[in-house]
Amino acid sequence: MNSEGVQALVRNQDSDFKIASTTLLRIARNILENVKEDKFRSIRIDSKAFQDKILPFDGAVQCLLEMGFQEDGDKFTLFTGTSLADLKEILKQIKSATNLKLAKTFSAE
Repeated sequence: MNSEGVQALVRNQDSDFKIASTTLLRIARNILENVKEDKFRSIRIDSKAFQDKILPFDGAVQCLLEMGFQEDGDKFTLFTGTSLADLKEILKQIKSATNLKLAKTFSAE
């Protein structure tokens, strides 16, 4: 699966990509490291972190949806019982995109 969200995320300026990708990676890792903890499976839309580190950047919300999150009133939730396969795939693609961006940055210097 080629993630449209990750493709859009990569088109952000490098500093914006770093903010959004770091946040998405942290969300995914927290879920994978704490599978049974519901508190890591939802993100309030009105939270400062969501407003500052996800919402402003192209592709970031799409990545959440592709991970398996669903809009759930005032938050995005990855419901218990949802397969983590998509989350793992998007995590892998964000890591790969991060490495490619780093490589391009160093080769341009």
